[in-house]
Amino acid sequence: MPTFNEYLLTRRIADTPSGDFAADAVADPNFPVVTTWEDIVAYVSPRADGRIRRDVLRAARTVWAGYQRAQKGPQNERGLRGVEIP
Repeated sequence: MPTFNEYLLTRRIADTPSGDFAADAVADPNFPVVTTWEDIVAYVSPRADGRIRRDVLRAARTVWAGYQRAQKGPQNERGLRGVEIP
């Protein structure tokens, strides 16, 4: 199973907010190894605030959901429900 970071490298980068998030994450040498949604929140939170932070996290949630679907595990689909943007 690919990691989230590997998934980002194979994801088609579209001209959308989620595509922007994926492209920015891949280009950022400080982007962490992500194993949980909380890792993404911890990465985004100190870099943005207010509405921008919320928009970035919405885009990131879309990418995270795609990764979860790619894992094809029923527990992963259930694990996505309730993912909240703090």
